This record gives sequence, structure tokens and C-alpha cells, in this order.
Amino acid sequence: MDVLKEYRIPFAGLGLGKHQFDFKVRDPFFESFDILDYRLFDVQVEMEMKKTERMLELLFHFKGSVELRCDLTDEPFSHEIDEEAEWIVKFGPAFNNDDEEVLVLPYEAYEVDLSPFIRDIILLSIPMKRVHPGIEDGTLESEILDKLEELSPGERRAEDETETDPIWDKLKEIKKD
Repeated sequence: MDVLKEYRIPFAGLGLGKHQFDFKVRDPFFESFDILDYRLFDVQVEMEMKKTERMLELLFHFKGSVELRCDLTDEPFSHEIDEEAEWIVKFGPAFNNDDEEVLVLPYEAYEVDLSPFIRDIILLSIPMKRVHPGIEDGTLESEILDKLEELSPGERRAEDETETDPIWDKLKEIKKD
């Protein structure tokens, strides 16, 4: 079964004007691209397509969530996705997707594949540094977080200041002279 089939829009049979499409993006969508780093995708994509004689204007709204793993504690958390994007599809002598905002399809094309664009926008909405929200607000209870605090250099400096090496004390005296 072709999971990506529903993301191919046959625009040739559509009349000029606005058309509305809705998609539900889940894990099988990303598995078809061999993206297995994230899981539990639940993203609703609403797309409005304005068809003219020369181009297609596609307006997207992405809303949903994905489960991420915290980079510090490896605890799972839900990351909210709320993005908007625009994509222009023009027609020309040959296929060209060099521009990230404009896709050129051959004149004889009858459908547009939205799956690469949807994939890219959702993946770009995932932050590079994934930190559990409980770390920022102090509500996360985690053994790993406790161990990180115990081993943090800030606490060591406080201990080191109370017990100084006599050699360093002599050097400090020389510096004062």
C-alpha cells in the first residue's frame, strides 16, 4: 500500500479557484521516508490551493504534536507543532525544485506531490536542541537530572574554594606584591 498516495493532488481535473484539502500525518508517513528518529506524530495539515491558469498557490497550516526525547535526560515529551507555510507551483519546460518556495512542474504534469514539502516543514519545526519543558520550569523529577546537578562544575568550584592547595596560596601572595 502506498502511504504517500493521498499526498499527491491531481490538479488537472480541478476548476480554477480555491480548493481545500486536509491531511492527517502520522508515523507511517515518516517511516516511508525512513525517518525513524521521532515517533508518535499526530499532525493535522490544512491546505488551501488557489488554482490559476499559470500556477498553484498553496497555503498550509500545520497543527499537532510529536514525541521527542530530551537531549539532557532522555525523557520523552510532547512537542507542539503550529506552523504556517506557503508554496508556489509554477509550470515550465522541465521539473525544477531548486527553490524551496517555488516548485516548477513540466507543462504536461497533472498532479503535485506534497509529501516532501509536508515532511520538510514538520521536521524543520522540531528544535535542534530538544529540552524537556519540565527542566525549564523545574517540575521534572529524573535520576539523570539529579546526577547531572551533582556532577556539575558549579558545585565543584564551591568545594574547591574552601580547600585550596598551599602552592596556589603562595602564588597568590606573589601576585599581590
